[in-house]
Amino acid sequence: MNIGVSEINKIKVFPIPYAGASVNVYYEWKKLLPDRYELCMCELAGRGTRFREPCYKSVGEASEDIAKRISEQLKYDDEYVIFGHSMGALLTYEIYYKLKQMGTKEPTHLFFSGRNAPHISEKRDNIENMTNETFLQTVEQYGGLSEEFYTKEIMDIFLPILRADFIILDNYKFQPKAEKISCGISVFYADNDFSTPIKKIPKWTEVVEGNAKFHKFKGEHFFLNRYPNDIVNFIVKDTQPFRGD
Repeated sequence: MNIGVSEINKIKVFPIPYAGASVNVYYEWKKLLPDRYELCMCELAGRGTRFREPCYKSVGEASEDIAKRISEQLKYDDEYVIFGHSMGALLTYEIYYKLKQMGTKEPTHLFFSGRNAPHISEKRDNIENMTNETFLQTVEQYGGLSEEFYTKEIMDIFLPILRADFIILDNYKFQPKAEKISCGISVFYADNDFSTPIKKIPKWTEVVEGNAKFHKFKGEHFFLNRYPNDIVNFIVKDTQPFRGD
């Protein structure tokens, strides 16, 4: 007997945004993912539908909050994956362990994009004490800021969120885990991203016991905005071995 797509539990995809962004940056994926997959949005505090909430004070606080919100959207037998770009990649790593502590079923796969492995430290000047002008110069190295961002109205809203995210990243201290990641992972990176030197990308294998796949793109830090179809296709392709249909 053939089983229709509607009768099969979907694979839930939880995307985690980069610094300063709302989860809505992934909204386009709803149209790109095949029927077997369901895009599930978990908004971060301080933006989008949670704009009135204070921004996170630490990566630990952020990852615990998001892990709870992911867990609330899961049934006991759900398959799911988590994708994170830049800050979202670091949060995805920590969310994995928060979910394990909560006793939540392990994800099928993790996708880390646009960031070094969590035990590779990033050296930056003290963001907290920077002037807005100096902070913007730091942020501009990553690209991705539209001309509209520089209007006073937009900067008044989003600059504090962006700065808060950079501060928790700078204050992050890697703590080795008792167990490595046991599910499969995929790592996406660009050939011209100053923040993720290609020679350091293989370091991701040091935090995982499961299978690790690597996908290189042309471009700079925000390559994911340039290749949404390719990103989604790799998410589907890399989870296929685990599918039950």
